[in-house]
Amino acid sequence: MNLLERKGAMQFLDSSNFVMVLAQDPMNCDKARDHFHLSDAQVSRIAHAEPGCGLIGVDNTFVPFAVDLSETNPIHSYIYSD
Repeated sequence: MNLLERKGAMQFLDSSNFVMVLAQDPMNCDKARDHFHLSDAQVSRIAHAEPGCGLIGVDNTFVPFAVDLSETNPIHSYIYSD
């Protein structure tokens, strides 16, 4: 059972002011669309998300985000160091 099927988890999400949605499989995309009232473009964003990309939700507003952690990013060496 996944998070979007658990009543307690959904209540927790509903009480949160901030939600990050990363890549989802098609079944979860449909559930997220229904629960968060996402547009087709927003669902597409999480259905085909690359690592570090997705949606950030604040209250009822969701916007896309992308975090570049490639080797050209100055913090890359700190994140991937031993």
